[in-house]
Amino acid sequence: MLFSGVMLAIYLPLLLLNKLKNMMDGNLLFVHKFGGILLGLFILSVVFKFNLWGFYIYPGDKEIAIFSLPPIALNITYYLFSFVFIPWLVYEEYKKNKSGLFKNVIGGLGLSIISISLIGFQLHAYHPKPLFTLGNILFIGIFLPLHIIALKGKTEEKNRIFQILILGYILILFTYGIFLKWDVSWHEVLLNSK
Repeated sequence: MLFSGVMLAIYLPLLLLNKLKNMMDGNLLFVHKFGGILLGLFILSVVFKFNLWGFYIYPGDKEIAIFSLPPIALNITYYLFSFVFIPWLVYEEYKKNKSGLFKNVIGGLGLSIISISLIGFQLHAYHPKPLFTLGNILFIGIFLPLHIIALKGKTEEKNRIFQILILGYILILFTYGIFLKWDVSWHEVLLNSK
C-alpha cells in the first residue's frame, strides 16, 4: 500500500496539473503548482497515517506517541490550503476575471471553512460539525449554482474539469467520513442526534 500511495501522490497532482495546463493553453500559474504540491502532501500524509509512521515508546504495556508525522502533515496541508492556497487562488482568479469575485469568494470561504472543520474533527475539537455544515452550505448551496450558471456556453473541457473536481471533493469527504466514523445511515444519524 505504501508504494501505491506514493505513486498516487506523484501521479494524481501531475495528471491534474497537465489537464489544467492544457485547459489554460500552457499558462499554468505558480498557485496551481502549489496546489498540486499540497495535494501530493495530503495523499502522502493519509498513506502515512494508514501505516502509523512516527516515533513511539513502549513503557510497560502502553504505547505513547512521541512524534507522529501524519497528523502534523495533515494539519499543515489543511492550514496551507485554508489560509494560503484558497485566498491566493481567489486573488489570481480576480486578476483574470473581475466579474466572478463574489462567486469565487463564497466558494473559497466555503472550502476554507470545510478545511478548518476537518482540522477540528481530527483534533477532536468541541463541535466542528456546525462549521462543516456552514462550509458545505456556502460551497454546495451558493457557489456551485453560481458557478454552473457562469459555465453556461463554456467549453466541454472546462465542464469536465469542474465535474472531476466535484467528484474529487465528494470522494475526499466520503473517505474522510470513514476515517472519522461519521454516521452513514439515517438510523445512526437519528440515534446519535439525541
